Amino acid sequence: MEIELADHYDRMNRVVGELLKGNTPTQIASITGFKRAEVVGYIDEWKEVVTSDSGTRERAKEAV
Repeated sequence: MEIELADHYDRMNRVVGELLKGNTPTQIASITGFKRAEVVGYIDEWKEVVTSDSGTRERAKEAV
């Protein structure tokens, strides 16, 4: 279970990293090899986490 969760967040971090570089979901899917629907899901999940956690929101601002 922990490995699956770690893999999930690793994948989401890869997607968000590419998003912060300015890539579109379609481009991110091509770069990562993930399906576009998965990419959109990770982006949506990340947005929910960021909006609900002020610490994460501050780190995201620093990354940009």
